[in-house]
Amino acid sequence: METEMDTDKGKIFIGGISWETSEEKLKEYFGLYGDVLQTNILKDKTTNRPRGFGFVLFADPSVVDAVLRDQHTIDGRMVRGCLELSDISIFLFFSLRADCSG
Repeated sequence: METEMDTDKGKIFIGGISWETSEEKLKEYFGLYGDVLQTNILKDKTTNRPRGFGFVLFADPSVVDAVLRDQHTIDGRMVRGCLELSDISIFLFFSLRADCSG
């Protein structure tokens, strides 16, 4: 039986996303690495504008290492992928400009 944790093994956090980047564009770009099941760009609840980060879920978790190893530029912006982070880690990522390495 598959648990929620099992289905999230292929899920990564993507930071630095341009406001112009759509979920479809993320799926197209990261689809070069493997089958993308879902993309999600988080939006501000008040303005409905993108917040500059989101998540990509791959069907095959083994492609995540290659995604994390490579540098990515989408719509003219360098974006950073890292393993899915907790809400507090995401807050610290943007507040302190931390990277995904720690």
